[in-house]
Amino acid sequence: MTAARVLEEVTAPATEQQRDRARSAAEQLAEPSSVMIVRQPDGTEYAVPHEVQRALLAVLTAGAAGHSILVIGKDAQISPQKAAEWLGVSRPFVYRLIERGDLPAHRVGSHYRLDIADVLALVDRRAQLAASVDTGLATLHATPVEGDGSTDAKSAWSTADDERRAEALDRVRGRARQRSRPTSP
Repeated sequence: MTAARVLEEVTAPATEQQRDRARSAAEQLAEPSSVMIVRQPDGTEYAVPHEVQRALLAVLTAGAAGHSILVIGKDAQISPQKAAEWLGVSRPFVYRLIERGDLPAHRVGSHYRLDIADVLALVDRRAQLAASVDTGLATLHATPVEGDGSTDAKSAWSTADDERRAEALDRVRGRARQRSRPTSP
C-alpha cells in the first residue's frame, strides 16, 4: 500500500456528460440503503464504510455542480504561501497574522507551517466579520438620521458628532472581537 496523500485536488468535470454521470452516481449513492462495494483484481470485495461514502457523495455532488474540490487531511499542514492563496491575501500579510497571534503557526527548521484547521477557522472568522460589517452598514443605511429623516449612511456619519462616531466604532469593534474569539465547549 502506498502512502496516502494529505492533499488531493479533484478538478471539475470538463463536459456536461461528465457532470451528468457525477449527478447520476451521487443520486444513487444518496439512497439510504445504498452500499458501495470495491472489487479487487483478484475478485475480493470490500464494503466501503458509510463515512467514506458520505465523503464520496460530497465529491460527486461538487462535480455534478461543476466545481473543483480539495480533499484535505484534518491534520495536514501548509506553508504560509498556500495559506495566503486560500485566504486571498499576500504572504507578508499571513506573516503579520502569525506575528499578531491571529494565526497559530510553528516552525519546521527555518520555515513556518500552519495547521489546516487553523487556516480554515480564520477563513470562517473573516467571513463572519465581513458579514457583520455588511449587516451593520445595511442597518446604518436603513436608520434615519436624527432630525432630517434621511437614511443615507454617509450623511449619518458626516452629521454625527465625535462622541456618536466613537460610540459606533466601539460597538462595531466589540462585536468583531466577540465573533473572532473561539467559543469554548
